[in-house]
Amino acid sequence: MPGVGTLLLGVRDDGTVAGERLTNDMKAKINSLTRNCKPVIAVNLSQVGEVVAVVVPEGLEKPYSCGSGYFRRLDATTHKMSHDELRIMFAENKPSPFEEKTVRGFTFDDISEAKMLAFVKEAGIRIGSIAVP
Repeated sequence: MPGVGTLLLGVRDDGTVAGERLTNDMKAKINSLTRNCKPVIAVNLSQVGEVVAVVVPEGLEKPYSCGSGYFRRLDATTHKMSHDELRIMFAENKPSPFEEKTVRGFTFDDISEAKMLAFVKEAGIRIGSIAVP
């Protein structure tokens, strides 16, 4: 299940609340930033007491490009991704056809032998025996 990240605007690094107001201008600026990412990032903005919460759900179309490149969060800091990191992320997140996707937790006990034999017969597939050494 995808995760969620929350940015708190109006909170100092030491955890004290400085306060921030969610104005129409701020909404417009944040929405402009998210629309300039590729693909677009959907965020939820809300005023929570004296703090503005920007809730960012984990995206399914990784990697995302915002501004001057691709970035990733490592612990408490954000780093620009290297060429090798990008290559690996693109390879790990490339779309694959439905037929190539695996089913997690699948075992051969989940297959109906009767349905499999009916399919093999209808498809005209001849099943032979294999000698096991």
